[in-house]
Amino acid sequence: MKNLKFTYPALIQYDESESVPYFVQFPDLVPGVTDGTSFDNAIFMAEDLLKLMISTAPKQCFAPTPIEKLQEEFPDGEIHLIEVEVPDDEVARDVYLTNKLDEILLDENVYAKFIEAYDKDEDFKDILRNLIPEAEDCLYCKQNNPWHIYPVLEHILRSVEYMNRLAKEKKLKREARMLSYIMFFHDLGKPRAKKVVERDGVKRDSFPVHAYYSRKIAEKALPHLRFEEDEVSVMAELIDRHDVFIPVTMNPTLPHHIKLDEAFVENQIRKLDKFGDGKKLLYLLIQIARADNLAQNPELTKEPLNNLRLLEEILSTL
Repeated sequence: MKNLKFTYPALIQYDESESVPYFVQFPDLVPGVTDGTSFDNAIFMAEDLLKLMISTAPKQCFAPTPIEKLQEEFPDGEIHLIEVEVPDDEVARDVYLTNKLDEILLDENVYAKFIEAYDKDEDFKDILRNLIPEAEDCLYCKQNNPWHIYPVLEHILRSVEYMNRLAKEKKLKREARMLSYIMFFHDLGKPRAKKVVERDGVKRDSFPVHAYYSRKIAEKALPHLRFEEDEVSVMAELIDRHDVFIPVTMNPTLPHHIKLDEAFVENQIRKLDKFGDGKKLLYLLIQIARADNLAQNPELTKEPLNNLRLLEEILSTL
């Protein structure tokens, strides 16, 4: 069995008045503290602690903070990178993939970082293929449809970028990670759902029930990515509903259209109340739909984006 490499920054402090003078703290492990009688001993203890945490407490091993950020937070601290190798088992793979996806999906340049990691990090590519093989399917899945300007995976990653900006703009810090992952999963079911339809002699790609398939992919993978059962339930529901606003309009003219009004908003809140605070979840769902639209063809999304603005305005009055 091969090993996986993990590198975590550790803050090492020295206090000569203590009988064990070297104190080690991992900012990204909970709990992540140890000590040592000498510098070398402190490093050895830190390596042992890191291996133990990855093997026995994977949900407490958060993605490593960039060293530049730590240097800003601890300007007087001595920061060292602790590197260990652990056996390539399911637990270690979950930690590795989660940390890598966190690093990518919570960044400003999601698309570029994902493609770079997929091209250069063989461990990331291998683990992703095993847990979420649909991501590679999306990489090569085109969308011959006027609403889209990107292949499926690029659309997904661009939508994550927009969501990250919206999360900052809307001050959704607590929900930011969950929202980024919802966008990552929201269209992963498209390759399985893809159909070519012909209308008026023109062939176009269609993706019926892709949200259902995306939901199933998310329900399988999210427990491996440091999400709890109740979080997975909410995320899966929002993924399943991410296209719910497509037929909603101020001026219904077709049989499938739904009137955009207070009654529609109240009905959606009632449906989402089964999974938590329905009003809050509907607000999040509007942001999900907004990020989705922003990563589509801008020539066609002006009306949907305006409808989402109106929905948010109605929601704010309830």
